[in-house]
Amino acid sequence: MIDPTADNAAFRFVQRIPDTQLGLRLMHCLAYANLGRTPSNITIERAAIHGKTGHSIPITIARPKAERDGLPILLHFHGGGYAIGAPRQDIGLFSRLIDAAPCIIIAPHYRRSFQARYPAALEDCYDVLCWVRDNAVQLGGRADQIMVMGESAGGGLAAAICIAARDRGDVNIAAQFPLYAMLDNRTTSTNLALNDLSWTPGKNKLAWDLYVGPEDKDMPATAVPARTDNLAKLPPAIGFVGSCDLFMQENIAYFTALETAGVQTNFKLIDGAYHGVEVFAPDSNSGRIAMDYLLTMFEKSVKSHFAPQKEKQMTQKARS
Repeated sequence: MIDPTADNAAFRFVQRIPDTQLGLRLMHCLAYANLGRTPSNITIERAAIHGKTGHSIPITIARPKAERDGLPILLHFHGGGYAIGAPRQDIGLFSRLIDAAPCIIIAPHYRRSFQARYPAALEDCYDVLCWVRDNAVQLGGRADQIMVMGESAGGGLAAAICIAARDRGDVNIAAQFPLYAMLDNRTTSTNLALNDLSWTPGKNKLAWDLYVGPEDKDMPATAVPARTDNLAKLPPAIGFVGSCDLFMQENIAYFTALETAGVQTNFKLIDGAYHGVEVFAPDSNSGRIAMDYLLTMFEKSVKSHFAPQKEKQMTQKARS
């Protein structure tokens, strides 16, 4: 049963969107409806980098208004079932993350499945990750302080990027935040009440079919992270999922597998929360719990893993 304080007009509107490609495109329009002012605590820049195949990858850069050097860098991947969405839908989140722990946020406008199937989104995000590594100092950050985060499909991309970075050996990612992540293309049914879902099995199957194809075949972990049998030596992982989210079981299973593989994890199951509750019902009980958990864990992660350079050097000298 969903949190009654989250049962609002936005939730019911999203529920009425049909499980069709047209329905997904309508949801995409909602992502572009966020045309509000930039929050006062951050600045927003837009740029583009060249992908390895020569195409241009637009990026959004958010940073604290009070400029500082040597900041952690967060690579953020927007949600949208791998098919829709845009970084602009997360500007409000960027403001809250930067308030919690000053950082630089880089958000790729990766190719979505309506434009190109897997591995287009993955490779765009990976190209941006490598660009961030090579340009960290110029950005005002540090190459040894790169985190990844995403919600839903963005969480799936965050998980996949960590697996790819480990296997390719190009970049050391310091922490990952796969949030109610879209991890498993085998999730086509649920025991949850359909009336409590904001993202349905029908939409999920449609989105996965657009991204990897409809065939139920073996997929690489960078396409379907839940199908990997090797989660060892991945970055510390922090995440949450709601008890009324289609992705509840696959997120619980993934974080359990991470912990079994020796990865440091912190995971929260939020009672009564549906998919994207902190977006559709930010003032609800479950929406507040979700956002408070994320901001608290993000701040703790930055403070524990990303001490200032001088402080780290002093600690190292004291130990020697």
